[in-house]
Amino acid sequence: FADAHAAAHAPAASTATTANEGVAFLKEQQWRLPFATAPVEVRDVQPSFEAYGTVVARPEADVHISAPVDGRVATAAGMPKVGARLERGAVVARLLPQLHDVGDVAALRRQLELARIARRKAHHEKQRYARLLKSGAAPQDRWIDARFALERAQADERAAASRLAQAQGDARVAVRATAGHGGALAVRTPIAGTVAAVEVASGERVKAGAHLLRVVDLRRLWLQVHVPERYAHRLAEVTGAWWSLEGQPGVQRVGAADVVTSGAVLDARTRTVPLFVAVPTASSPAAGGAANRLRPGLFADVHVATGPPQRALTLPRSAVVYEAGLPTAYVQRDGEHFERRTLRLGADAGERVAVLAGVRAGERVVSRGAWAVRLAASAGALPAHGHHH
Repeated sequence: FADAHAAAHAPAASTATTANEGVAFLKEQQWRLPFATAPVEVRDVQPSFEAYGTVVARPEADVHISAPVDGRVATAAGMPKVGARLERGAVVARLLPQLHDVGDVAALRRQLELARIARRKAHHEKQRYARLLKSGAAPQDRWIDARFALERAQADERAAASRLAQAQGDARVAVRATAGHGGALAVRTPIAGTVAAVEVASGERVKAGAHLLRVVDLRRLWLQVHVPERYAHRLAEVTGAWWSLEGQPGVQRVGAADVVTSGAVLDARTRTVPLFVAVPTASSPAAGGAANRLRPGLFADVHVATGPPQRALTLPRSAVVYEAGLPTAYVQRDGEHFERRTLRLGADAGERVAVLAGVRAGERVVSRGAWAVRLAASAGALPAHGHHH
C-alpha cells in the first residue's frame, strides 16, 4: 500500500485464489522455511552431456605396502590407525624376520651331502663301465648311460649347494638389515598419504609379499567419468567438466587442462568409456575447500562439457520441479502470488539450466522453497490473508 491510511481502509482480501491470482503463498508461510527468488537471466551456457563418475586415487598415489620377507609383525611397534597421516619414508611396521633356523640349514646341508654321495657313486659307475668296455665285457651303451648319470648327479649337487648358500645368505642379509632395531626389520611407506586400510594385526605372522596396509594420497585424486557409449564419439571435443557429490552442496568445475586421458576400449559390462579428470587439490584455489570432502569411491553426477559456450536464457537449477514428469517453475507475480509455468529445458550448466520456453528474461522464479509452493498449489485451501502482529 502507498501509506498506512490506504492499508487501513483497503477492502478485505478474498481468502480464495482465483485463476488470475495464480498460486497464493503468504509471507507468513515464506518466513517459516528457507525461501528465495532469483531472476531469469541470459548467460553463457556450456553444451554438455550427463554421465556418472567415481572418485579414484591416481595410480601412483595408491599403494599397498607389502612384507619384504617372511616374519612376524612386531607387537611392541603396533600398526598405524586407519585415517592416520603419514609422511614419505615413515615407518609403518616392523617385522621380526623368520630366519632359516638350525634345522632348515641342517636339512639343506644333508641334501647337499646326499647329492655329493650320489655324484661320487655315479663317477665310480662310469669308471667301472669304462674298464669293462675296454676289456669287452660290457656294451658301449652301458658306459654312455653311466656318463649321463654322472652329469645328472653333478647338476643335483650344484643345485643343493646353491640352495644352501642362498639360505645362509638370506639369513646374513636379514641380520644386517635388522641390526639396531631389536632384530626387527623396518617397513616404510614409499609415498606420503593417509592410511586407508590396515590388513594385518600386531603379532601376526605374514609371508613375503603379503599386504600390510594401504596408503592413499588424498591430495592427488582423479574423477573417473563413465561415459555412455552413445557419447563416446564426443570425447575428442571435451573442454572440461563439472560435478556434484551426493549429499554435498556446491558444484566443482575443471577445464580442458585438467582432462587427463580417456580410454580407448568400451567396457563390455557397463557399456561405458572411462574419462579421467584431475580433481583440484586442497591447496588449489579451484578446490574452494571441496577437495577436503573428497574420498576415493564417492559417486558423482557429472556433466562433461563439449564445444564452446553459447548464450541462452537461464534460471537456477533449484527452481525446476517436476510435476507429472514435466519440468515446472513458479514465477513470482507479486509478494504473495506465483504462477505455475511448464518449461522446455535446454543445456544443463551446473547450478543453472538453459530454458527454451516458459519464462522471459527479467522474471523472478522461486529458487528456494519451490516444492513448498507446489504443495500450497495442490492443497486447494489457503490460510486467511493478512499479517498477524
